[in-house]
Formats: sequence, structure tokens, C-alpha cells
Amino acid sequence: IGGGDPGFRQVGVLWLAGADTAPHLRENVRRAQDLGVRVDLLGPDDVHRLVPEVSVHDVAAGAHEPESGYADPSSTTNALVTRARELGATIIQYVTVDAILTDGARVTGVRTAQGAISAPAVVVCAGLWADRLLRPLGIEVPVTPKRHQMCFFRRPPEFVSHPAIIDRPHGTYMRPETGNLTIHGLSVYEDVVDPDSYNEGADPGEIFRNAELIARRFPCMEHGLSMGGYSGVYDVTPDHEPVLGAIPEYAGLFADFGWSGHGFKHSPAVGDIMAELVLEGRASGWDLAPLRWTRFREGDLLPPASGASPPHPKLRSA
Repeated sequence: IGGGDPGFRQVGVLWLAGADTAPHLRENVRRAQDLGVRVDLLGPDDVHRLVPEVSVHDVAAGAHEPESGYADPSSTTNALVTRARELGATIIQYVTVDAILTDGARVTGVRTAQGAISAPAVVVCAGLWADRLLRPLGIEVPVTPKRHQMCFFRRPPEFVSHPAIIDRPHGTYMRPETGNLTIHGLSVYEDVVDPDSYNEGADPGEIFRNAELIARRFPCMEHGLSMGGYSGVYDVTPDHEPVLGAIPEYAGLFADFGWSGHGFKHSPAVGDIMAELVLEGRASGWDLAPLRWTRFREGDLLPPASGASPPHPKLRSA
């Protein structure tokens, strides 16, 4: 898109599944291949050949996406901001939005710490703080700020690199980082914090737990070195899926938040969808109704969605 280097590194992504989730992974790989995705189904021996340092004693199947990788979030954001400005957008940074302004059942803009901004459409992408902006409008959306800890480990010299890995048997995920480092963390945390004030480091006990888990998956990491860690906060919804689309109670109000830790990778496609929805009134080819904000009060939560999750009951019966 221009605007600068987003720091993308094509290291590939490897899913690991145990015997309990391997059938789901195989079926999801088949469906992805039918859609044209370049993803390969691997057996334990294939996984070991791909990453010789890995222990596959509890792995029944793997899925490898060689074209995948990771990007640097700050560099990506700056690239998007730079290109948006080049195309005529006005970007205002480090200014707090205090409220969404309305006139009857229509949005009229936002009130910020530096004054009001008039607008016929407002997209709430406030993540951890989205519920604070919507609650005064009578829109109650549960967003729980959960602290996730990530730990750095330096690999021994003989362990050169590895793909990004989603390790379902261990409930962890990891990716390589420059300097012969691996960033490693658990998939689920229940540490609810104040998003305006929380410990941004990693707890000593959590570093120890992650060290044990990474050494179990890569025995050679017994000779690795802990390099500390950091914490961030996810905007988690009850079903771990986002609130996306128009909020019909107010004309001109739209939502895009609650991604629960998986929004970055979806953002290019979702940006296109939201732009079309705001400008054209509909996103052709996309049914956003399952992601409506009212599903929480209606008890119509979405099922788990991941590479090793079972299909939705409606799909099984179709």
C-alpha cells in the first residue's frame, strides 16, 4: 500500500494438534484448500522434518502455511497512517475522545479533549474503551480487558529458527524474533485489569511457566536463556468474536472492536468491508448479522472459531 515497510517476515505458520483436535484440523485444512488457500496437512514425522528441534510426542497432526508470517504492529500502523495522509485523510493522534455526539437517533460527531468534531458517520474502533463510549447511548456491549503476558527466550546457537507456531496441545503460541529470540505465550489468560493502569511487564512465575512449556516443545531450549517479557491487554467479548457492522439504533454509527486478540491479522479485509459498509450502506457478499452487538443480550453467541475447532452445529446439519 506504500507508506513504509510494515516489517513483514514470511516465516510461515505451523498449527499443532493433538489426537482430540486432529480430526477438526484435517477437516478445516481440507475446506481451506478447497477455497484456494495454500496450506499443507502434515503428520508428526512431517512436522519433525520441517522443524527438527520440535518434540512431536503429543502431536497427531499439523497444518503448515508457508506463505504466512508476522508483521511489526507499529511499523504497519505508521505505514497505514502515512499512506492515508497521502490520500487526503486527516489523522489526529494522542487526542482522547470523550463521547459520541447524537441528535435524536442520528450520530453527529464526537467530543474530544480538544473540542467537538462533526461527522455524519462514526466508526467505534476503541477496543478496550468501546463500551465506555457506547454505554451512554444505551448500547451495552460486554468488553473485558484481559492482560496477556508474552515471554522472550534466546535460542541456543544450534536452534536457528522456526515458523510461528500455534501449539494446541500445550495451549501456547510463539514466533521467532530478531536476535535469535522466540516470543512465547499462553493462548488464554483470565487476568482482568484496568486498561489505563496495569503491569506491562511479565510476572516471574509466568516466565518460569513459559520456560517449562517451551522446553517441553523444544527440548534444546533447556540450554536457552530467559530474556524477560511484556504484557498487553485484549478487548475480549464473551464469545471471543468481534462486534462488527452498523449499530442500527443510531444512523451513522458503526462498530469494529472486541477482536479478543485476533484483529490485527483480519484488519486488511475488515477495513475493506467497513469502508464499503459506511460508504455504500452494505458490504456486498458479507453477512455481518452474526457479529451484531445485540447477540450478547439475546444469548446468541458465536461458537469457537480456529483452525482446530469443530464446525458449527448448523454446518454439520446442513
